[in-house]
Amino acid sequence: SGNMDMSPHKWFHGKISRHQAEKILTGTPKGSFLIRNSSHPDSFAVVWQSNHSGPTQTFLVTPRDDGTPGYQIAKEAEGRRYATLLDVRRVFKARLKHPMDRTDLSADVRDAVLMQYDDDLAAYERQRAERIQN
Repeated sequence: SGNMDMSPHKWFHGKISRHQAEKILTGTPKGSFLIRNSSHPDSFAVVWQSNHSGPTQTFLVTPRDDGTPGYQIAKEAEGRRYATLLDVRRVFKARLKHPMDRTDLSADVRDAVLMQYDDDLAAYERQRAERIQN
């Protein structure tokens, strides 16, 4: 099953904005990262600190364009395919060194994110599975 329960993965921050993601990563060491839902449908944004001082970098992880289960990275010309977000993390582990644990966030941000998090993800995976089967 392509079902991906992300709740054990604390680097998954769900529906936070780009601005919130950048705020969380401000002042963190190089290689700190989180993954959030993107505003693009069914897609995720990997946000990481590429160097100690500078702005964060983001890359977009989108569903595969051939309609099969899994993901691709929007900017990757060679069109590598990933089964899950965990695979994306593994492939980029040299860059994505320090997961930003959502349980470290301030309580107000965390509550807003987590309330939606499990429901959203379950619904998302259910819809995606149905679409792939049809």
